[in-house]
Amino acid sequence: MPRPVLLTLALLVGSGALSPRTGASLTPPSPLRIAHVIPAQIDAGAQATLRISGQGFAKGAYVSFSSPGVRVIRTRWQSASELEAEIEAGALAEPGAVKLYVSNPDGAAAEFAFTILAAASTPAPSAPSPLPGEVRTPAPGSPVVSSVKPAAAAPGSHLKVQVVGKNFAAGAKVAFSNPGILVDATNFVKPSKLLASVRVAAGAATGPGSLFVINPDGTEAEVAFTVSGGLAGKAGAAAARFDVLNLGEALSLLQSGGQPHGVLIVSGNKLEYDQGTKKVFAVNSSQIQEVALNQFFGINTGTFHIILSSGKTYNFIAASLTPSATQTIVNSLQKAFRLGSP
Repeated sequence: MPRPVLLTLALLVGSGALSPRTGASLTPPSPLRIAHVIPAQIDAGAQATLRISGQGFAKGAYVSFSSPGVRVIRTRWQSASELEAEIEAGALAEPGAVKLYVSNPDGAAAEFAFTILAAASTPAPSAPSPLPGEVRTPAPGSPVVSSVKPAAAAPGSHLKVQVVGKNFAAGAKVAFSNPGILVDATNFVKPSKLLASVRVAAGAATGPGSLFVINPDGTEAEVAFTVSGGLAGKAGAAAARFDVLNLGEALSLLQSGGQPHGVLIVSGNKLEYDQGTKKVFAVNSSQIQEVALNQFFGINTGTFHIILSSGKTYNFIAASLTPSATQTIVNSLQKAFRLGSP
């Protein structure tokens, strides 16, 4: 079937006009965006309450910073367009421009420019608190994290993360400040233990970051979590796995109430797509002609395609049906196989 027909249908799926699972009309959520942060600066050694306005803020959204010198004491969700965050800058926080992040539990993230100013006066000597463990001052009944195993992962890894502590409530979620880390599921084991199924994109940024435990009432705890190492496929690194729905041919999509679920796997210079027990394709980097988002008249459809040198084209959408997850998959595959954007 001609590419324009596939792209037209992909536009309907990605834009929310047609549900890939039911064919019913959907209203897509507003994209995550930060419009204003007041104030947009803080003195080293000071505390402040920020009012963050924008759109697409989900319940459980949390604020974090690119600088380890700034910690977030608490994030309060007010509405889909407003958050409130209590923050503290360490007395030895390095002055300059940093990034403020808002991250939703589904992995979507947005950033905004923020500034750390030099301390107004010389503070009394005190030990800095760079927080290798828990970084929030918990209120009574708030979750407390005592350990995370493992506390680091390599790009492209797919792993189980065990979080041990106390005051975890049923329905608690695990999330990360690094937008390249996606949480497939959080399993509440007991008030002192959570298990999270985590995928780190092959192109995820490396370096220190944070893991958050967020209770349904909005209370949360934060601990350090690091992404280190190289692309999947190098010695000791697990393969990267991406859960997707196979959109297939346009006619089969129209005639079906749902799409086959499968997994794209990156291992070294090889890419394979498994659908249940069936291996649909397995190719090396030289056999991949293109990986790119499907666009229609310049509009991102929220889906993507993989074109092989054999001439075969496969169209997919992230299993979570979120555009940010689809974008992460495309970015990861392009970096893993050194493919430039078309």
